[in-house]
Amino acid sequence: MVSPYVRAHRLRAELVALRAEAGLTHAALGKLVGRDRQPISRLENGRSLDIDLVLAILEALKVEGERYSQIVKAAHDAGSRGWWDSAARAMGERQALAADLEAGAISICEYQQTIIPGLLQMPEYTRTRIEADPTPLQPGVTKEGILRGRAGRQRRLRQPDGPTYEVILNEFAVRRRSAPAAVLREQLLHIAKRADEERITIRVLPIAAELVDYNIPATSFTAFSYPEVGDPTVIGIETVTSYVALTDPDQVAPHLRLYDSLREAALPIEASREFIIQVAESICAG
Repeated sequence: MVSPYVRAHRLRAELVALRAEAGLTHAALGKLVGRDRQPISRLENGRSLDIDLVLAILEALKVEGERYSQIVKAAHDAGSRGWWDSAARAMGERQALAADLEAGAISICEYQQTIIPGLLQMPEYTRTRIEADPTPLQPGVTKEGILRGRAGRQRRLRQPDGPTYEVILNEFAVRRRSAPAAVLREQLLHIAKRADEERITIRVLPIAAELVDYNIPATSFTAFSYPEVGDPTVIGIETVTSYVALTDPDQVAPHLRLYDSLREAALPIEASREFIIQVAESICAG
């Protein structure tokens, strides 16, 4: 399935564009379809999803052909429910939104500055990180729920129609003792093994790497791209308390340029794999 979040964003953009092209206010469009202005506003702002209202707007504005089909499809996709909806309370809203954005993505490009990415985490490592986090779990969120959420997201990478996944690991994220030695060693060896998979690319960004214009990232971030023309590229940023999704092209573009510069500065693929293995072996030796 395609990300309902992304399709809802596409639907809102299409509806706003249609009304603007017709030169209508919310109230004027409401009169055409026999509704007040409030339902139109709520639909465009994403506070409601009324497919009957969407169809009425398309009919009133005489939208036909491919554009009609695409908007109707976006409306139905926006209202669909993924596996993460029923699991959201236990796995956490932040992880549920990440799973939503991953759904239907054709490519996922992640820069991870401080820790092993969730899509590559082994259960033992995830469990350690949950136990090490001083922030109490939100009401309803459970350790097992988080683990099941991780597993569900990772299944997407293994599916035949799954996305390509490229991750750039800051050297800090590789070397930092973010778990007990035995757990971290197995986790790093697991990453090195996953690097052999066809759709997964892993690079390490050395601390000594010199970035273009010394543009150092302020935070980790992930770029999600989708196959359908018109769907936005989304930047996901996980904070301490939430997962933020950026869709404004003016906010997305700088992140994509930054990612390109990080890729240029990172070690080659095979050298990155060897680096990760060396760090894992040094942990064992220590």
